Amino acid sequence: MLLLGTFVSGQADHISDINCLKSISESLEDPYDNLKSWSFSSSSICNFLGVVCWNEFQNDVFSLDLSYLGLNGKFPRGVGNCTRLTALDLSNNNLSGHLPSDIEEILQFVTFLDLSSNNFSGEIPPGIADCVYLNGLRLENNQLTGQIPWQLGRLTRIKIFSVAHNLLSGPVPDFVNLNVTSDCYKNNTGLCGEPLKPCKELQVWKIFPETESPFRYAFGVGFEFSVLSVLVFLFSYSAGLVYFGRKGSKEREYVAYSKLTNVKHLQQASNKIPVLESLVTRMNFEELSVAANNFSKNNIIGMGKMGAVYKATVSNGNWFLAIKRIPNSQNFDHEFFSEVMALGRLKHPNIVRLLGFSSKDKEKLLVYKYEPNGSLYERLHSMKGETQTMEWPVRVKIAVGLARGLAWLHHNHYLPTAHLNVSSKCILLNPKFEPKLSNFTGAIFFNANNTKVAKSKTCELGHMKKDVYSFGVVLLELITGKKPSETNDSRNPERTSDVCYDLDEVVDKSLIWKEFDGEIIQLLRIACDCVQPLPDERPTMVQVYKTLRAMGEKYGLSDDSQTSTLLIFEMDPWRLQVK
Repeated sequence: MLLLGTFVSGQADHISDINCLKSISESLEDPYDNLKSWSFSSSSICNFLGVVCWNEFQNDVFSLDLSYLGLNGKFPRGVGNCTRLTALDLSNNNLSGHLPSDIEEILQFVTFLDLSSNNFSGEIPPGIADCVYLNGLRLENNQLTGQIPWQLGRLTRIKIFSVAHNLLSGPVPDFVNLNVTSDCYKNNTGLCGEPLKPCKELQVWKIFPETESPFRYAFGVGFEFSVLSVLVFLFSYSAGLVYFGRKGSKEREYVAYSKLTNVKHLQQASNKIPVLESLVTRMNFEELSVAANNFSKNNIIGMGKMGAVYKATVSNGNWFLAIKRIPNSQNFDHEFFSEVMALGRLKHPNIVRLLGFSSKDKEKLLVYKYEPNGSLYERLHSMKGETQTMEWPVRVKIAVGLARGLAWLHHNHYLPTAHLNVSSKCILLNPKFEPKLSNFTGAIFFNANNTKVAKSKTCELGHMKKDVYSFGVVLLELITGKKPSETNDSRNPERTSDVCYDLDEVVDKSLIWKEFDGEIIQLLRIACDCVQPLPDERPTMVQVYKTLRAMGEKYGLSDDSQTSTLLIFEMDPWRLQVK
């Protein structure tokens, strides 16, 4: 537990983390200006694009995801100044040059490293093997040459490994705890050894350095494995609770999703858990139970269809989790797999973070980042007196954030998704009242490069327009302060739209006469457009977000998320196309 305490509660040099991001932004070419949203004049870096902090109140970088941004340049050595970084994803950019020979010094505590789909060249540095906490290493789709360092086989925690589509040659490593398939070495014609074709001649002096004979290596492995076992045990509580994103080339991802989005097929598969492990970390059930006080009733913070949600405390009480316990998971297999498949891939500032899952006997656990302000529904309706304290700028912030998240969810090029269950109950609020969309148990996923007939595309757009309607209902809640049952009739949308014509009666009395009337009317007009009875008459979420973003800018709500890239797109009836 010692290392966990160091990671969670230790006082990091936060200036170092700010300098880390400054160095990265200065060292990389950013042709699409994605990193211009990194405003170092602000007090916090935790809302920067791609940045996740250990604690939202401290500038202490936990993970960094700069994938798919079109970045140019060399490997950013300045990332080493993020001293507690655990995950780095630079995949699908145009980075080039050699990987640092001292990479183990730059990324001392990294648990997941994704450099795939770039133009890196040269040899793989043997020092990567000294990144002893690595769970995932992805180097595919580059121009790497030479042999794969045999030392990589000593990475005892490794679960994900790929060097496919490079120019590598020679024997492949013999991993201690990983069964590597041939796909992980695909399109490296010079590689040999299990699981590939046998090497013609096993020349020991080519595999081991001149200074390290096979006997000396075997002795070293035995000694180092003993030491690593102690370190792994100490670190397991921390690294076991780490979220690891994983992306590869677009082509491979579309193939993966064609398999994963068929829930029925997945449920019939004989080996489901490893599939889920490829998306999100599997955690230790007993340790999660202890963190949640053995699932005491006193720790319950919410109830849902699948089961109760518990607040869990990690280490010395400075880090909290929300754990959804599903006692009889067989009844909710579809919902469980949908949630993991969605949140295991969909990463956005306005979507709740799934940190991991666990499974024991018939029970399953879903582990999320804890959001202390609860749901929007609770803030508006369940907490006596709290509605009065939710001022208009806060409501605008929630509306803008939710629109931003749904616009990205519907139209991202990665995995377009219809949520189909949007409501104030599934909108969680972080300490800064930024909305986080949760509950993806009924979500539907679509092929990002869809070439199906128009009928299928019409169905896709129809599902998304259902989300637009639900978003309009949430806007009405924000404006009226009333429960959906008082303003919404899903069986008769015309009754819902009738609210739009009775302004004096519907607006929350706490908002009247505070110089916000013009904005309230504007937001009400957007809500009424969204709840039109006919789906074809409703706007898209991108159109809604464009309108709301202008209102949000008045309150300093700049867009530093991936959604900003949507605004350089032009939408045809079915898909966003690059101008």
